[in-house]
Amino acid sequence: MERFDIIRGEFRPRRKDNLRPWAEGLVGRVFEWEAAWVIESGPYAGEWALLPRDKTGFPYGWVPASDVIEVPNDGAKRRP
Repeated sequence: MERFDIIRGEFRPRRKDNLRPWAEGLVGRVFEWEAAWVIESGPYAGEWALLPRDKTGFPYGWVPASDVIEVPNDGAKRRP
C-alpha cells in the first residue's frame, strides 16, 4: 500500500472494546478508504491509517488497515 491508495473494504475491527459509540453501527459496512499515513506508535504501529472517503457514511476519524477487509470491485467479498 502507498499513500493516497484507495481501497474498497468492509469495516471489521479486530477489537470492539474500544469502539466509539457511533462506530458500532458501522461494523460490517463497506466503504472506500484512502491510505493516509503509517502509524508510528501504539498497538497499530507500522500499519497504514485509513481515512473514509465518504465522510457522511463514516463521519469521524481513521481506522488501522487491519480493521478493513478489502472487497473486490466485482462485489464478491474476500474473507481472511
